[in-house]
Amino acid sequence: MAVDGAGVQQSSDGGRTWQPVPSQHTVPPAQQGEWQVRDGRVGRVDVTGIWHEDPGSPHMAQPTTAGREPVAALVAHDGLVVAIDVDNVVWRRSGDGGWARALLLLNQDALHGPPRPTGISTFTEPLSDAVYLATDGYSVLESTDGGDDWVRGGPGLPDGVLAITTDSPRRAVYAATRDGLWVHHLRATPRPPVYRGEDLTVRWVGIAAVCVVASGLSVAGMLRLTRAS
Repeated sequence: MAVDGAGVQQSSDGGRTWQPVPSQHTVPPAQQGEWQVRDGRVGRVDVTGIWHEDPGSPHMAQPTTAGREPVAALVAHDGLVVAIDVDNVVWRRSGDGGWARALLLLNQDALHGPPRPTGISTFTEPLSDAVYLATDGYSVLESTDGGDDWVRGGPGLPDGVLAITTDSPRRAVYAATRDGLWVHHLRATPRPPVYRGEDLTVRWVGIAAVCVVASGLSVAGMLRLTRAS
């Protein structure tokens, strides 16, 4: 994490404590299949470690800090990439290689223009199809379909998010704001129970039995009222 006035800091305990990155710290070499921005274009690293520009890539702002590139690739969908161009427009690369504009941020209000995108991230393991876009004005926007549709995804966060990253082993999303570092942990979405085979048959028999008993009690109650009248 880059901190104004304190340089680059790193944490080895999930953000509880922080230490300056040693001056001899080096950036790990690019991995096969990794998407990167070089010379203002998006490209991919091949099996030999050589980067190749992707045809149709938008014009990108050159990253100023190693590891904070304005591009995110969904590992569960080969070739699906979301990136922020030099004009703060969000682009989407489909699996067939075509690039298209995916999101143009609107003005915040009558007095303020569109917020500035400050980072984009997704998980490096296939934990979720979510892509997280940090903005300095709209908090965090989230897309669960590879950048096609976006919703506000930062309840409780300040509107100004300055950077965002993910931690796959911890199933966590970290957002850096002027009010400190915030973390969100993935949670399983509650779903209705699914019954199969004999379990389903038993459930239906039980429901039918309850309905029969309830109907019998209702008829008995009506007969009692009729006799009383």
